[in-house]
Amino acid sequence: MFNICPVRQTLRQHKDRIFHCSKFPSANILVLKKQKRSGFKVLAVSVVENFGRLRLSNVDRSPRGIGPGKVQGNSSHSFEEFESNNYLRRLVRNGELEEGFKHLENMVYHGDIPDIIPCTSLIRGFCRIGKTKKATRVMEILEESGAVPDVITYNVLISGYCKSGEIHNALKVLDRMSVAPDVVTYNTILRTLCDSGKLKQAMEVLDQQLQKECYPDVITYTILIEATCKESGVAQAMKLLDEMRTKGCKPDVVTYNVLINGICKEGDWMRQSRTVGRAIDILEKMPKHGCTPNSLSYNPLLHGFCKEKKMDRAIEYLEIMVDIAVEILNQLSSKWCSPVLITYNTVIDGLSKMGKTERAMQLLYEMRERGLKPDIITYSSLVGGLSREGKVEEAIKFFKDLEGSGIRPNAITYNSIMLGLCKARQTDRAIDFLVYMVSKGCKPTESTYTILIEGLAYEGFT
Repeated sequence: MFNICPVRQTLRQHKDRIFHCSKFPSANILVLKKQKRSGFKVLAVSVVENFGRLRLSNVDRSPRGIGPGKVQGNSSHSFEEFESNNYLRRLVRNGELEEGFKHLENMVYHGDIPDIIPCTSLIRGFCRIGKTKKATRVMEILEESGAVPDVITYNVLISGYCKSGEIHNALKVLDRMSVAPDVVTYNTILRTLCDSGKLKQAMEVLDQQLQKECYPDVITYTILIEATCKESGVAQAMKLLDEMRTKGCKPDVVTYNVLINGICKEGDWMRQSRTVGRAIDILEKMPKHGCTPNSLSYNPLLHGFCKEKKMDRAIEYLEIMVDIAVEILNQLSSKWCSPVLITYNTVIDGLSKMGKTERAMQLLYEMRERGLKPDIITYSSLVGGLSREGKVEEAIKFFKDLEGSGIRPNAITYNSIMLGLCKARQTDRAIDFLVYMVSKGCKPTESTYTILIEGLAYEGFT
């Protein structure tokens, strides 16, 4: 026996609209039919009962031309409509988007009301393959059928437009939404506008958001702070940070990372002690604001120190990260601040360019001990550093290690070896490396030929 939910009890007068489906013994189905010509509006599209819980889609509280209890329809048509929606779900689930679209058109032509859930999936599917016009048509069919799309349906279409670079169409959808946009709607649009360098327009959209009493969250502010750092400078971004705190929105680690990155990229920051001091100050104060710095918090400073050949400071910060990670690991804490591959690569590259390959190799062994697998960037940095220092045989050893680990060398790696060989007056071996490079399917670059020509000239082959 089925449990009768409160919604169903209130609709006892529509017993002829509620029926049991033999195909789905655990389901009670209620479909109130739309009669276009009679002036009726959709009261409900599909209701599926699972173990006594009723799910009602697209409810309209104000039917046109009729009062409660005056809906007309027949259970046989309702069953056909239910089956049509089920078939639509199967098509979309199987990735048969074009067939699903044709079936949707056929459903509406015969007066059936599509369920918004498979229609939303259909819109998402078309957007993923770049068919935004088809996705828009699905939305139009949905709206014209009398069904009421929810905010998720609109968000999916807006996101599809944004990903395909059609921000103008996304804004049109925002303006004509039949339901109130949520913070996800605005964040999607703001991200696209900011990534396109349209900060002014993004701020206008933010004003609209506030007027509609849809309040920004930490993601909203982080998007705007990042864009402000790029377009208006860190000083303006800091004002946004203050506004964020004033409105009771707490910055997270991503927000602070965006600010640190913005500071480190602003001008010739290493020669401005005040600027670098501000970045370090933010980093050190993060724990006081309830945020534990992560690898991405340190990376901009590490990169800056390496770029300016201040390797002692870079190593100092790397060691801080390692100490924090070990301490947290020992405490079995859920928080984590472990240097990631990109962190090690940044410092190894800087050390290699500074002629400190021994220290760089120590970091290589350290990262391996920590379970991090070196990649092509790690090996290329070391090979390049060893070749510049005249340690070409060691460079070749690392090159072989690289191939042995299943990583495919790139043109930069080959060029580094050839440069080292040419400097060691072994241009014949360098030419052999060129042949090997081509045999492995790696295309030589302009630098490859320049290195070999200069190598031949250096040995007197002119």
